[in-house]
Amino acid sequence: MKDLWLSTLEQLRLLPEDDRIEALRSRDEDQWLDRTSARSTARHLGDMLVGFANAEGGLIVIGIRDGIVEGISGSGSVNDWRQAAVDFTQPPVRHRFEMLPCTNHKGELDEIAVIEVEASE
Repeated sequence: MKDLWLSTLEQLRLLPEDDRIEALRSRDEDQWLDRTSARSTARHLGDMLVGFANAEGGLIVIGIRDGIVEGISGSGSVNDWRQAAVDFTQPPVRHRFEMLPCTNHKGELDEIAVIEVEASE
């Protein structure tokens, strides 16, 4: 798939549902996109949120690492990730948190988390 420029959830929603995960998996990481493992801590995510907010905003994808769709099922960290902006950023970073269904590298139904971070003022 061609390297698409995606920096918002709205842009992601414009893609056909079947292409969304592939676009997030295959696109090169840059200042508007970063992918991290489902093993990431809320503290690590808080640092990423601050970095994106201090730049131009963008997307953080949890559950895709090194081009492999790991998924986040069973990680037990989703609530911690949702709270990361409140618990680990001051002032809290404005963001949107969304879960997208996927099929992981084992062929199992799973989900990834996509966080759209707004640029700070």
